[in-house]
Amino acid sequence: MEMCVFDIPAVIIAGFILAMIYAKRLRRKNPDWWFFLLSSITAIFWGNILMAGLGVIEPWFGLFPAVTVPIAVAIPTALSYPLWFNFSGQIATYLFGHDRTQAGMVWPFSLKDSSAPFQPSWKSSKTQSSTK
Repeated sequence: MEMCVFDIPAVIIAGFILAMIYAKRLRRKNPDWWFFLLSSITAIFWGNILMAGLGVIEPWFGLFPAVTVPIAVAIPTALSYPLWFNFSGQIATYLFGHDRTQAGMVWPFSLKDSSAPFQPSWKSSKTQSSTK
């Protein structure tokens, strides 16, 4: 079975970048999108491997180098793609924050605070004080 040599690095980079986009832009309105992003990227890569394994196409249409690997190596490698995506996403959120109000572990080393201001729940207009 032929596999592209850049599949796992591409999944790692995609997970890192999409985790930053998710944390800073998508999480507030769509908190469940991480699963959608994980499923979409996994489906793209698994679809490529499946079609290449069936002989329909070359891996990534021959744009990147591919190697022939035994089925016993290809299947666990392909099944690990969601794990690599999620792992790199967790690293990105640890480094840059889980949402817009967090700056992550690189915050002390940055020159500008890029996090959104935090609004405590007791100052929020949504919470109403109870009266007796």
